[in-house]
Amino acid sequence: MRNFLKRLLVFLIIVAGLQLIVGHKVPSEIRRLDKALSGKIDILFLCDSTNFAYSLQDTDKRSGSQMLQSVIPERQILTLDHGAFNMDIYLAFCRYIGRSRNKPDTIIIPINMHSFSPGWDQRPNWQFEQERFLLDYPLLRSFFKPLAVFKAVSTNEISPDRYNRTKVYCDDEPVGTVQEFDFQSTDPNSVTDEQIRKKCILQYMYPLRPDHRKLRSMLEIVATLNSVGVKPLFYIVPLDMETGEKHLPGRFCRRVRTNVELVKTLLRNHNVEPLDLSQSIAAAHFSWTIYPNEHLDQYGRSFVANCLAKALRDSDGLSRPE
Repeated sequence: MRNFLKRLLVFLIIVAGLQLIVGHKVPSEIRRLDKALSGKIDILFLCDSTNFAYSLQDTDKRSGSQMLQSVIPERQILTLDHGAFNMDIYLAFCRYIGRSRNKPDTIIIPINMHSFSPGWDQRPNWQFEQERFLLDYPLLRSFFKPLAVFKAVSTNEISPDRYNRTKVYCDDEPVGTVQEFDFQSTDPNSVTDEQIRKKCILQYMYPLRPDHRKLRSMLEIVATLNSVGVKPLFYIVPLDMETGEKHLPGRFCRRVRTNVELVKTLLRNHNVEPLDLSQSIAAAHFSWTIYPNEHLDQYGRSFVANCLAKALRDSDGLSRPE
């Protein structure tokens, strides 16, 4: 037994040494943040795909943060966005920044109501376990692979089976499981009204509770940033309320508004006033082609950028220059 333990120790030392030599590829978002924090940035813009998705008809395909930068050229903005980013990864970024010597003045954080749904919150490949580990334990970055191999860190928090068996609710009524509602299609012409209705239920009709884990992450972001003197600017991402109400008349808007009010109340209880853009944009300015999502056309992204610019100027006590 003792010889076995010695051989195991030697093996682990060799693996760790090789890992240090080979190194570990750090995701581009973290590398860009490290580079930016070596200097000075004014605003960090965290976001999911709502920042960069565009309509095929757009003549202006700039991201929302690029549009924001053009409106406030006097402020230096760093954008870290990725499809399916959510409150858990935003919290990891904020904790990392809290430990850094240089910090932005403000961090912009979207609140995507879709992200609280079981189809997003529980989706296995949207957990960003690796990125969160690398942000929380930067000194162990070179050891991530061997640690993952020996199950010292989690790389599979939610199994596909657990995801598929997750309950789906329409208001307070259980109506099935994720595997019954999460259809996949690449042909917009083959999608039925019933499938769109199911997507609306999966993505937005859940009854949001104060103890939801992403709401806990949201409030931890507030505490983290307050403790290091960084201002958070939360904004609630626009939703296609018209399409949702069309497929769930009399129910969709009521449920979304109830969920939004809970988010706003929780933040206000922590002295944070979110910018609520959830009902601000008409269906014509959403760019989805298969089923409802939060992706905007150029008008929608420009509208959000201008609203954020105003909120930033108001928080700084600055008026818009003539």
